[in-house]
This record gives sequence, C-alpha cells and structure tokens, in this order.
Amino acid sequence: EGNIYIGVVEEARPTCTDGTTERVLNAPRGFLTPGETHFETAKRELAEEAGYQPLEKRIIKLDGKPQNPNSTYFVTGREKGVQMYGVRVQDSEVYTTKDSQDPSEKEFQFNKEAIKPTSRMGERIGGSKFLHWTKAVAQIDMFTVASVARILANHLLTK
Repeated sequence: EGNIYIGVVEEARPTCTDGTTERVLNAPRGFLTPGETHFETAKRELAEEAGYQPLEKRIIKLDGKPQNPNSTYFVTGREKGVQMYGVRVQDSEVYTTKDSQDPSEKEFQFNKEAIKPTSRMGERIGGSKFLHWTKAVAQIDMFTVASVARILANHLLTK
C-alpha cells in the first residue's frame, strides 16, 4: 500500500530509579558476541527476539555511519558502534490485527508459520507487531526512534 511499518517487540524495561518496570515496544537489537559480524548479530538477534529467520538477502544494512550510543563517554571507532539493519517482510508472512481506513492506525503481526522461537529470551520478550512508522517513532526507546529515521532515509534514497 506504499506505507512503511516497523517491527517492534514488547519488553519489560525499567522506567525509573525505584526499580519498577513497564512493558514497552522496542526495535529488536542486541550485542555482538566475540567473532561475530554486525550482520550475523542482526540475524541472530532477530531470531532470538522475534523468532523470525528471513532469507539473508532480505536483511538490508541501512545506510549511515555506525551510531555511537553516548559520544560523551564512549569512543567506538570508525567501523564499530551500532549498525542498523532492516528486513523486508513478505505480505504472506503477516496478518492484520488492527484494521482501519487510516494506514497509521493499522497493525500487523507475524503468522504463526513465519516465526519459530529460538530462545527463552524470545519467549519472555513477548509478541512482535508492526506499527506504522509514525507510531513507532513515537516510542520511548531512542534506538527504535533512530531505527525509524534510518529506515525512512533509506526508503527515500532508494526511490
């Protein structure tokens, strides 16, 4: 339909210093393990957090320099830092969970056949869903906001 929807997972995250947590929506992400490339990490984290294992050719490295999560305290180097990736999900892999005439109000989820949980972490995180980019960019997680910006920039540059 020409709209961009962003995949997010639901996780319990600390929300204040008293130790309470809140369920929030985040873009899937994770840390490199020793000897692993950024691409391998993206593929593994997507499988762990969302249970989704797409064909490698559908995982796209998003343009832009690696991000530094806190440039005041960390110097990550020219090729290090946070690499952003996107995935092209097929229409046949999702179904509509919230329908609306307004595309920004629609939501989608993976079909059961499209996902295979690979870890206990994925089971604890909760379901993934796809929000219109205008909803995803309004989440509290800065990595999710940055992911949306990179996806939009890449989409506009490849038109």
